[in-house]
Amino acid sequence: SPGAPAGLWLVLRTWVPEATSAFTLPALLYSGLATATVFAGFGWVAGRLMDRLQEAALRDGLTGLFNRRFLRESLPRIQAAAARDGQSLCVLMIDLDRFKAVNDRYGHLVGDQTLRAVADTLRSHSRESDLVARYGGEEFAVLCPRTACETGVQVAERLREAVAALDEPALGHPGPQTISVGVAVQSPDRSQSPEELLEHADVALYEAKHRGRNRVATRLDGCELSPPE
Repeated sequence: SPGAPAGLWLVLRTWVPEATSAFTLPALLYSGLATATVFAGFGWVAGRLMDRLQEAALRDGLTGLFNRRFLRESLPRIQAAAARDGQSLCVLMIDLDRFKAVNDRYGHLVGDQTLRAVADTLRSHSRESDLVARYGGEEFAVLCPRTACETGVQVAERLREAVAALDEPALGHPGPQTISVGVAVQSPDRSQSPEELLEHADVALYEAKHRGRNRVATRLDGCELSPPE
């Protein structure tokens, strides 16, 4: 993030004592061992720092979920695995309903709390095999490997109900906070590019919004939509 440290620069000066009567051979050996230990320690720290920086580049800073970049990089690999194994794959595109009104009325700090609460709910109510990401703003996405359309809709409904059940202490405002979900499916007999699959999920999300929000919609024939309220 802007202003955060990007790395660590170390300048070390190695001092080796002269071999005089004051510095015997054991002292010299100890000096070299200590220097090697210091460098090994700094190497370990630098490695851990690099791992953390790489992990941070894949995560959303506010919610801790994977970010849009990681999702888009992962989708082609997950699609290829699904096609190879003859399995279906579902993509859920999720948007918070009327979230702008929350920011306008309660402020952005409350808005951030709401986003974190929704993110935690999506993560805790998804399956271990699902990839949950913040796609941008108040939009989230879930990749569901080895998931047929009907199961994908069930997952989406479970997430929708869990978010709708969030209370004021979690949200930071009286609520309720609802979500709309669009479901797109890649079946074994239907090849789609990552862009097409995401676009279909986005179109389904728009359909859910158009049908009154707080519901699940899909563009694939044969999948049931959530019933009107």
